[in-house]
Amino acid sequence: MSSLKADGETYDIRLGRYRVGDQEPVWLIMPVSVSYIPVLYEQYGPSMLESYIPERFQSSFGLLRIWEWIAIPVFCCS
Repeated sequence: MSSLKADGETYDIRLGRYRVGDQEPVWLIMPVSVSYIPVLYEQYGPSMLESYIPERFQSSFGLLRIWEWIAIPVFCCS
């Protein structure tokens, strides 16, 4: 699907299609790609901007953090 570089290495992010029993198959991130998260987080983890966001906006609301909900209209309307 995609590749990211960290510490001179290339990490492929791959999807696999899985079926459980008679259910429809679904696309999931493959376990090997999930194992790269610690290395990639070190390279690409929270941006400098995120370190300035107050703690009360760091909690989740649905799928996103509160600060992300606030940022979406700000960046879309500017």
